[in-house]
Amino acid sequence: MSYPRNHGSVSESSEASPFDPPVDVVLSSLSLLLTDPEFANLEVIMMETFEEVDDLRAEILVNSDRFSNHALNRILEEIDRAVDDYRRGIALL
Repeated sequence: MSYPRNHGSVSESSEASPFDPPVDVVLSSLSLLLTDPEFANLEVIMMETFEEVDDLRAEILVNSDRFSNHALNRILEEIDRAVDDYRRGIALL
């Protein structure tokens, strides 16, 4: 899946859903990418504090020029995978 490299805003929801994963879950998943030098710039972004996954995703997109197309797509795919896995787990409860 290819993601646009624009700097559009991410819509804000009025309240968090119980299906929204904690940011720590996604950060943990992204940390696995840090062993590859192609994702070195991701570590700096991950050190910031984010209240929601959408905030993390928006920060990555704002800094998309720090990543190759391949790296950016891989990061966004990993976020989507982590969110989907979390939601599947919650739905099974």
